[in-house]
Amino acid sequence: MKLPSDIKSYVKGNILKKVGKWLLSTFTLALFIILFNDSFKNVDAGVRAFVYAAILLIPFFLLKMPKLIFDRSFEGIIERIYTVDGVGTTSKAIPTYETTMRTVEVSAEVRISASKTKTIVIYSGRFDSRVAKILNNYQVGNRIIHICGAKHDQIVTADKISCIICGHNNKRSRTTCAECGSSLNLSN
Repeated sequence: MKLPSDIKSYVKGNILKKVGKWLLSTFTLALFIILFNDSFKNVDAGVRAFVYAAILLIPFFLLKMPKLIFDRSFEGIIERIYTVDGVGTTSKAIPTYETTMRTVEVSAEVRISASKTKTIVIYSGRFDSRVAKILNNYQVGNRIIHICGAKHDQIVTADKISCIICGHNNKRSRTTCAECGSSLNLSN
């Protein structure tokens, strides 16, 4: 998929920001280890190496670097949507406004090709009216385009297209987002 230049810059910027945070955090922890190395001088060298490695891996997992490494862009059709709320109840739909401020995880099954489906987590966290507005885009049968490094997925319906940068719904006929001005045609 060939992306417009403004979307490419946005995605590269997001990825570089995340990698930069990870490197800075790792460097800070390494500096901390070097400064306080004397505190561990009575500990076995193997145990010390294990503890140092574990400490240095903390930012890697806290900043969700594995997701960034293994995330791949894809395009497909939403086939099924389901929700698991904070008490473990599974439902076949996106939560309604009545469940406001409960913790939910909304997932979708996406058909990528005739023989391949992918389950994605659309949202995980506290549910509120802002989240409800974004999740309203995700309907069975809608086309979804996920770009690695983008904040939002692009959802395409017969009359609407969402922005991958701000999540705003636009008329299908628009070429740029009415909210942030970024390109909407990802296959440009």
